Amino acid sequence: IGNIGPTGPTGPAGPATITIGATTTGAPGTAASVVNVGTSDNAILNFTIPQGPTGPTGATGATGSQGDIGATGPAPTITVNPVINGAAGTDAAVDITGSDGAYALTFTIPAGPTGPTGNGLAAYGGAYNDTSTAYTLSSNTPSQITLPTAMPVLNTNAAGNEIAITEDGDYEIVYAANVTETGTDPITFSVRNTDVDIPGTTIEHTFTANGQYNYSGSIIVDLSAGDTIDMALTSTATPSGNITNASLVVKKLDGGTPAA
Repeated sequence: IGNIGPTGPTGPAGPATITIGATTTGAPGTAASVVNVGTSDNAILNFTIPQGPTGPTGATGATGSQGDIGATGPAPTITVNPVINGAAGTDAAVDITGSDGAYALTFTIPAGPTGPTGNGLAAYGGAYNDTSTAYTLSSNTPSQITLPTAMPVLNTNAAGNEIAITEDGDYEIVYAANVTETGTDPITFSVRNTDVDIPGTTIEHTFTANGQYNYSGSIIVDLSAGDTIDMALTSTATPSGNITNASLVVKKLDGGTPAA
């Protein structure tokens, strides 16, 4: 092998500027490629740098300051449907529509229908004597019992120891008289309709000397307008004594509208 020859002369200097072509993003994970599209004297490089993978999510930032309070919205509108009367015993239904929020309801529950008119006493009346009243009977002659004080009346009249009937109908008659006698004679008590004894009201009692007896009872009879009701004592002898706490009441029973 011969000796190495001397170094040849230095070649001319290359261009001072290298031009790099446009950089293009490729698919993530692909390798970078560089292509020389120039000459050996004037190199032009064209290459692709792929996009790297997405980095991890960063930490949550600090909460921002509270925004301004919004304007107040309109007040809710509430509609209460009318309450309708239902059958007796059913619950009242109230439908409410509106938006959420605090609200108060004001509504009226209508009064129920007026009930039917009840049947009261169409007529009544009475009279009494609460003081002691002396009597002396004549043989077989009725003696009317004194009733000077009238009770409240409706469609009857109480005067002159009698109760005058002004309406036809069935009546209850309630009667009482406390009688004393100085002797021992029998005395018959009766309620009368226009001076005629009403059957079922005649009571006979024989007294002991200075004895006392309470004639009392009640009966239902059919009476007509124009009848007069009173009480009387009768005896076959001529007894005497006192009458106390006498009372006579009539009540019409066949319905009607009570007095206002």
